[in-house]
Amino acid sequence: LSAGTYFLGIENGRKWKWQEYKFSFCIQAERQIKLAKGILSYLESLAEGQFTVKCEAVENAIGYRIQYSTDEQLKKGVTTIDSPAAVKTIKKLKKGERYYVKVRPYTVYDDGTYVYGENSYVKTVVVREKRK
Repeated sequence: LSAGTYFLGIENGRKWKWQEYKFSFCIQAERQIKLAKGILSYLESLAEGQFTVKCEAVENAIGYRIQYSTDEQLKKGVTTIDSPAAVKTIKKLKKGERYYVKVRPYTVYDDGTYVYGENSYVKTVVVREKRK
């Protein structure tokens, strides 16, 4: 269905003199949103104990889910951050540690249902240590 408001009326086929059944309700249809795959365009550690993530803007996305971990498969110890901005700096990280990062765009329907695009490819970054 295309977006819009639709009305549907149902009447009971049996009508008695003393009783008539009539039902009506409204269906509100929203267009289905398909989001593109997330693209991690920039990942760099420029300061001690932090790294910066930048993803390419995706049409209809209202935010980006950033997931990172020290586990190469992103199965253990995964931290998830939902960011409304396409650029996010993650702080308070272990210095000298290698992190694996992926992003995915998301949006939310009016009823609160989340819709996600595909995950980006996983990229790695080594968090900067204090310079000597």
